Amino acid sequence: AYLSSAPSGGKHVLPDLPYDYAALEPSISAETMEIHHSKHHNTYVTNLNAALEKLDSAVSTGDVSSIISLQGALKFNGGGHLNHTLFWENLCAKGSSEFPSSG
Repeated sequence: AYLSSAPSGGKHVLPDLPYDYAALEPSISAETMEIHHSKHHNTYVTNLNAALEKLDSAVSTGDVSSIISLQGALKFNGGGHLNHTLFWENLCAKGSSEFPSSG
């Protein structure tokens, strides 16, 4: 997408989890993790990409009304994608809660 921050201007993608869906049991069930990742988070990614495509079209044609009307979808879906990505990165399987050695 033209204004996308996706790698190389491509589409945003659902990130792979660094652990198995069952890795957080019994605190969070594998079924809950799978639904939350593969359906809920994926919906944010899909809708963000759709909004970015519409934004590209609106920018290309100078359609200011459409650009303005897409702000909500971009904030909601972009924020949902970012928040969920951070969420997955801040969870870990039992026994693997070490701080990163760098940073």
